[in-house]
Order: sequence, then C-alpha cells, then structure tokens
Amino acid sequence: MLYKSRAIVLHSIRYGDTSLIVHLITEQFGRQAFIIKGARSKKSAFRPNLFFPLSLLDIEAYFRPNVSLQKIKEANLNPIYETIHTNPIKSAVTFFLAEVLYRLVQTEHFNPELFSFVHNAMILYDKTERDYHNFHLIFLIQLLKYEGISPTQNFSDENKIFSISAARFLPASHVRIDDMDESLSLKFFHLLRSDFSNMGNVQLNSNERTFLINKIIDYLQIHLHEFASIKSLSVLHEVFKY
Repeated sequence: MLYKSRAIVLHSIRYGDTSLIVHLITEQFGRQAFIIKGARSKKSAFRPNLFFPLSLLDIEAYFRPNVSLQKIKEANLNPIYETIHTNPIKSAVTFFLAEVLYRLVQTEHFNPELFSFVHNAMILYDKTERDYHNFHLIFLIQLLKYEGISPTQNFSDENKIFSISAARFLPASHVRIDDMDESLSLKFFHLLRSDFSNMGNVQLNSNERTFLINKIIDYLQIHLHEFASIKSLSVLHEVFKY
C-alpha cells in the first residue's frame, strides 16, 4: 500500500556501501524502519541532510504488514530547520532527544498524540531564539506522561524531597542516597509545572541542569526497566559547560 504521511527521523545507520536503514516515527503507522537503497550515492534522489536526527519529513512510502524494512518512494523536509543544525547547543540537544526517543518508542508503536507533541515541540525549539536552555528538561518531563509514568506533583512544606523510586515528593525523614536534595527538589517541582511557553523561568546553572537531566534519565531507567543508557548524554553535558 502506498501512503503519504508526516514523519520524524529517530536514527539512521549505514547499510552496505551506499544504503541507509532509517528509523522514523510516522503519523500514519507509528515507528517504522526503512531501507533507503543508494541513499549515499551521488545519484541518489534523497539528500544527505534528510535523515538527520529529529528532522521533520513529508514522505510517500510503501506499507507492507509484517515486513521489517519498509521502502520510501519520496521524502522532503517540512519544515526545514533554521537554527537547530547551526546552533551547537540545539544540535546536541536534538541528537540527545532523538536517542531517548529511539530507545523509548517501540516498533510500530502508534500514538498520534506523541507524534504531534514531538513534531510541534521541535518546530517551536527551532524558532525559539532565547531562554531555551531548559527545553530538553521540559521535553523529557512532558514525555513521561505519554509513557504513563509522570511524577506526582505533591510538593509541600512537609514533602520537600523528590524520590526517584517513589515518583513523588516525600518528607526529609524518608530521604535516600539517590534522591534529590531540598533545593533541587524545589526546582524540579517548578519544572514539572512549567511548559515550553515559560521554560526559561526556572533558573538553573550548568551543574544543576546536568544533575537534573541525569536524574530524569535515572527515573526512566527505574520506571521503564528495559530503557538503555544514553550514549549522547556525555556530549550534551560537555556542550552545556560553556
């Protein structure tokens, strides 16, 4: 069956001398893997920049049930990013988030709300010119609700410590070694209540941002037991040092 769909690039790897295997989230059929024959040849109809992580595409493709590698007839960027691939911070964040989604979104996982969230978030990120340094934190926090594992927002004078394992704020008397301290628990609570429209309101230094993103990845690994480690996390931390 030939169909048209919007799609989001998760990951691409070389296959043979000139081909690629590309993993996409499609709006029509969820996550799919495609073989792009001759994609890296000079005569290819597919431009090399089409399949960068989290690129947004319009595709025309063939869908065959129970086939592991689908085929794309045509693909075009829509929209073309203006800042993401030229801004080193945004580029590193994009590679990081693409790896998280690649680990998180399962094959043929169909969730139109998740697709819309990622698609709209990346367009907003590309267009945002200032106060975007917390984007990846807000993105991951928002992503948790699509996995059904959002933390409980019960911060109070009594419950001041966020527990990674309990997924909620607890009294200081219940603190464990892997829990956040009181100061960062408060900032995490403010992040939980934020969205992309006010993501710059939570003031974080580079160490705090690094700590919180590590804790969110720990959270994913605790509550989604098969969630693998993220290789691009160290690169992200290096970028945010400056």
